[in-house]
Amino acid sequence: MVFDDVTRDRLTAILREPGNNGIMKCSVLRAEYKNRHKEWPCSKKSLHNAIVNNWPGASTGYGGKINGPRAEYAVWINSITCLLKDIHSDSFTLEEIRMLYKRAYKYPIPLDDRSLRDILQAVNIFVPQPELKPLSDTSILREKYIPQHLKDLNRHPTALQWNASKQRSMDQVITLLAKEFIPDVSNGNEELYKPNPPSAITPNLRFALEPAILHISPPNVVDLDETDSIQEYVNTFRYTVKLEYEQQMRLYEHYSLYQHQLKPLTDKTVRILIPGIMDARPSLSIADIVLLRPIQPVMVPQYDYYHALQIRPNSLEIQSRIVDLKRGRNNEPDSVVISWELDIQQKDLLKDDHFLRQYNIRFVPNEFFPQQCNTALGWLQGLSKAQQQNVKDLLFPVVAPMVKPLTDDQKSCDMSGLAGDFRSSDILKPLNKAQASFLRMIRARTLDPTFESIRPVCILTGPAGTGKTKALISTIADVLGLLKQDKTNKNRILLCAPSHAAADVLTERLTAILRRDEIFRMYSSSRPSTTVPGKILPFTVQIPGSDTFTLPSPEGWTKFRVVVCTCMDAHILYRAQLTNYAIRTKRQCFVSFLRSNNTIGLNFGGSEVSGSKEPFFTHLFVDEAGQATEPEVLCPMSVVLDPMPGEQKVEIALIGDPRQLSPRIYSEKAALHGLGRSFMERILKRPVDCIGRGESHILGPDTLNSLDGPGSSLLDLIQYYV
Repeated sequence: MVFDDVTRDRLTAILREPGNNGIMKCSVLRAEYKNRHKEWPCSKKSLHNAIVNNWPGASTGYGGKINGPRAEYAVWINSITCLLKDIHSDSFTLEEIRMLYKRAYKYPIPLDDRSLRDILQAVNIFVPQPELKPLSDTSILREKYIPQHLKDLNRHPTALQWNASKQRSMDQVITLLAKEFIPDVSNGNEELYKPNPPSAITPNLRFALEPAILHISPPNVVDLDETDSIQEYVNTFRYTVKLEYEQQMRLYEHYSLYQHQLKPLTDKTVRILIPGIMDARPSLSIADIVLLRPIQPVMVPQYDYYHALQIRPNSLEIQSRIVDLKRGRNNEPDSVVISWELDIQQKDLLKDDHFLRQYNIRFVPNEFFPQQCNTALGWLQGLSKAQQQNVKDLLFPVVAPMVKPLTDDQKSCDMSGLAGDFRSSDILKPLNKAQASFLRMIRARTLDPTFESIRPVCILTGPAGTGKTKALISTIADVLGLLKQDKTNKNRILLCAPSHAAADVLTERLTAILRRDEIFRMYSSSRPSTTVPGKILPFTVQIPGSDTFTLPSPEGWTKFRVVVCTCMDAHILYRAQLTNYAIRTKRQCFVSFLRSNNTIGLNFGGSEVSGSKEPFFTHLFVDEAGQATEPEVLCPMSVVLDPMPGEQKVEIALIGDPRQLSPRIYSEKAALHGLGRSFMERILKRPVDCIGRGESHILGPDTLNSLDGPGSSLLDLIQYYV
């Protein structure tokens, strides 16, 4: 097909019509052209080629690959070129071009700045980048000169090490839960009644001070799209987690302070004032390690070789932890609150009643991320070959899951029967087609559980504002039998999200349909209660007389219908043996004990005892799954997965949008090896008929205008895969 001036004008007229805004799918454009002019003698590929030939610089994206401006923007390239050809300048600001375009064509350019900048670059029109606001002279991110003798002070070995942090721990209550949640009648299987040990991670506090080492990828690190080996999977993520932690340690070194003073706060805490630290990336976190070295030597009494008491100057390093982070207000600097639980003798040796002593201060990321990720990977690696084979269907799906279809009576998604306080909730509003399909699929999986291999995950994805959270809350209500007021429903849900903010939102939404004793928001003991919204606190458990978070007693867990936590905090449940595998095994041991020691005349009737084989958590939902790394998602999976053949398996669903924020990874090499891609995104691109089909467009359409058919709305962008 030859594009003459008539054809060009006809296409331009269609693209510029109100509602099209210059953006249309080629299939829609071809159909509209044929409808108006009764002919279209070329294929879709020919149309792409013609666009490239007639509008140089436009890349069509044919075959699912986009290199530069899309073919749909070709009309804007032509229009802007014609507009600016008579203006003798090769440099314009975006505001100037938008003003000229609106003046010439009577309507604005409906493109964002990034797309417009790409178009201008394609036609060799220079647009200066906006100037960044200069950093304050006091910002932690500014360039600064540090005398060498102060840097050397951090590298010198120290004679004394003081610990100013009495780190809160859940070890005692975790041990209690592991031992007493179900009575110990193991008869030789004592390991199930002891806490699962965490992976041993000891941070190298001097790592960032040492010369950088060039890492060579070990031979067992592979492309995760090219393997289905559990061992290679574990080795790859162990390596990437190590790279990411090391990179964060090096980046934290940029936050080091020299000759800095501390500010008093309470008897057990002090503040470090650091302008701009709340905007720094990577962000400091609660429980990060803080190392302080006094500039002036500390006079410490010591006994010499002859046992004579002498006072000599000694180099000292004080190790503490971050307990809170506060953004400055009214032009005040940000503050980092650290623990300062030194004993009376140590404080006396510092002789710093007015906090005038100066310190070199370094920050080191806490060890929880590599520790918990490696614990989950160690659980996966420790499974037997038969158990790993069951987990493979979840991690590397290749076939569609077989689910018994619902009957007509079971397909209803009517929310009117739900009881609760809905004054601030939209849960009673009808579900759209994709939301209802997601609810029905989870319902079908629940009614038809599998007992052999673990089914692939169910995925709900779509842009922000399409109602994914509403679909999730409605599905949770259905799983718990709240839509039909089913009193016999025994389902229990583990609900996770990668961030505390997302988990808090889910908890607040669930409070409209669940009682106070039916939902538990779990925090680690290091989480400050001041960072938790007041509406969430009634659904937590704290140590009496303290603001430290803890876990409920063993009898309290059976009342909860939903447990909400971050993906990383699910590690607490794994350590406390509150996993589907451990609880089922201990239940069966207890039933066997009762059968063999039936001294009180219990009548079992030869049948299974009710509740002895059902999974403790019947469902796992992960919200905002597109922002979680794959090892993070493994943490809750290590809790709910029971890989033993013949046992009822948990149903897993991921909710999120891989097109939005991806996992925040600071090591380019770790991201390249798979840590920068979420589990949801990898599964969506697997070559499976039911999950993604391996096509690049699976992550959803680019814009609302790329949807076919009349009457498309934002809610139509939501997509559902099983």
